[in-house]
Amino acid sequence: MPPAEAQKTESLLSALDCYDLTASSGRRAGALEQQWARKDRTPTLGDMIVAAIALERGCILMTDHRKDFPMGELDNFDRPESRRIKAISAGLKPCPSPTDLWDR
Repeated sequence: MPPAEAQKTESLLSALDCYDLTASSGRRAGALEQQWARKDRTPTLGDMIVAAIALERGCILMTDHRKDFPMGELDNFDRPESRRIKAISAGLKPCPSPTDLWDR
């Protein structure tokens, strides 16, 4: 990582909450994996663990790979670009761009 990005990256990472994988989360991840495998989807165990923890903790999932998280019950974060387009089309003041968020 370029040194100029190291401090910004560390600031971003230190602002995130991290949750442990518990036995309960592991069981839920396995159940999710089986559920989606029956629908001819092949989710990775890693993605199912992330989904299970997000569901158990009531977290908003932030990902650029929504296709890997098809669970309707997951609360997905709308990317700033999406909200910006929706706001502009509704005549509202748009939200900050991703680069504006990065520089905070």
